[in-house]
Amino acid sequence: MRTGIASMGSRASKRNTITVRKKRHLEVCLREKNFRIEDVRGAGFGAIHFVHECLPEINADGIDTGVEFLGKKLSFPFLISCITGGTLDGSPLNISLAGAAQRARVAFGLGSMRILFHEPKAYKDFAVRSLAPDVPLLANIGAAQLAEFAPLRILEAAQSLDADALVVHLNPGQEIAQTGGDVDFRGVMDAISALIELNRLPIIIKETGHGIRPRRARDLLARGAAWVDLAGAGGTDFLQVELACREEGSPDQIANPFASWGLPTALILAALRVQRSPGDRREAMPVIASGGLRNGLDLAKSLALGAGLGGMALPLARACAERGEEGITGVLDRIHHELIMAMFLTGSRTIPSLRRADLYYDADFTALLQGLLAAEEGYAHG
Repeated sequence: MRTGIASMGSRASKRNTITVRKKRHLEVCLREKNFRIEDVRGAGFGAIHFVHECLPEINADGIDTGVEFLGKKLSFPFLISCITGGTLDGSPLNISLAGAAQRARVAFGLGSMRILFHEPKAYKDFAVRSLAPDVPLLANIGAAQLAEFAPLRILEAAQSLDADALVVHLNPGQEIAQTGGDVDFRGVMDAISALIELNRLPIIIKETGHGIRPRRARDLLARGAAWVDLAGAGGTDFLQVELACREEGSPDQIANPFASWGLPTALILAALRVQRSPGDRREAMPVIASGGLRNGLDLAKSLALGAGLGGMALPLARACAERGEEGITGVLDRIHHELIMAMFLTGSRTIPSLRRADLYYDADFTALLQGLLAAEEGYAHG
């Protein structure tokens, strides 16, 4: 697999390039006034509505938001999505995120551990298990690295972090926009299958802001992926992040024809829900809804559409930049409270009962859903 970084030769060159790029990614993401990196369409949750229940017949103080994920109990179905690692500064962001995850009892995903294969000293950027001993911790590697490193070596690196699962992120949009990006994606599905077959850790497949189409999500699950993280359009768009990094610049410079590329998260979930049998809709899918969720109501809608968990990254990174771990905890507390509010107003005492809550869609969203389902039907028979 050709990579722009590999062509630079030395391990030092690779280490320096990865480190500089990761720091630049964070800078772009945190400077929201300077860079437009979120899809202006949103994730689609605004077009989905719960039917209000005026007689909920439950006590809000008795609502139970707890779920189990990767064999560990969460206080509510939430993942701090994979953000960063490998900046060679001990990653204070990961330290704060891990501490907040432990305090809130939610899952936490690390950024790509690629740099560990070039600079072992970067281990300290990822070594946060002691700060989050009781919650699921996810290691992370890019799809392009599956051809660069042996499957067993990748899994051993994840296990060295005491991770509960390995996330493989799919980022073709990011790579094609990145100068010297990894643009040879041949053989990725077979490499994912090889990881799964080793049966060392659960494998989670995620996108990075453009979504996983419904049939591809089902294909991945059928091949043995433990979970699929949709990471749909509506949140952080790493194609735009890369263009911002490359152009060094202003919002005007990154306006391009791909500014609204990808499938919105809510739309993918709605399509997956339609394609399930009515009886199955009461059970969670092994799907994580991330990409554009911004509050507890978005999370509640994701769960009602069938997702097992919801995830966010950018709001938490920005909260950390402003107020550290306390800021992250404040956001998590707000999201949890908003989820409880949505459950009370739909008469849902537990997360399984929330999955039975009634939803309705705006007309434009319904038309988009019908269009996606038609495209999926054509994909099946193409």
